[in-house]
Amino acid sequence: LMFGSGAAASSTNTGSATTTVSRVLTMAAGYTLNAGSSAYMLPGSGTPFLMNGTFRGMGSRWWFTATANTNVASVDYGTLVLSPSGAGSPTFTLGGGTPTIGNLVISDGTNPVFVTADANDPSTLITGDVTIRANGTFTASNLGALDIGGSWRNSGTFAHSGAEVEFLSSDT
Repeated sequence: LMFGSGAAASSTNTGSATTTVSRVLTMAAGYTLNAGSSAYMLPGSGTPFLMNGTFRGMGSRWWFTATANTNVASVDYGTLVLSPSGAGSPTFTLGGGTPTIGNLVISDGTNPVFVTADANDPSTLITGDVTIRANGTFTASNLGALDIGGSWRNSGTFAHSGAEVEFLSSDT
């Protein structure tokens, strides 16, 4: 699914239905997607979200559910869920840059998943909660900061790689 043709344009999602893109979601240069508060499901592996335009995540929920290795676009997400839909033990690799994520959820508690920020070293601000469920592993960047504004719930594994991890809230 491709939004835009290279000319300046935009769209705003005002519905509440879940949008599922089986292969690749692409934002063309010059295009702006205002995601609204809808849910987006990206079950494809590889690089299922290509951002060449402008993305405004707002209150949207983004589910990356591939069962094979997946690159996660470095954009601002309302809620980012990295959880395979079945067996496969994939690695979800976060892109670089300075993304802001409302809430981060890793794993469904059943299917193993590995999430790494260490490959591309983003400096990530999570304004809400971080949840690492059972069978989920999160490896932080060794260079980029990880700032957390809400609660930290860890039933899986967290690997600190040496960069700053700062809790901005007194929540637990």
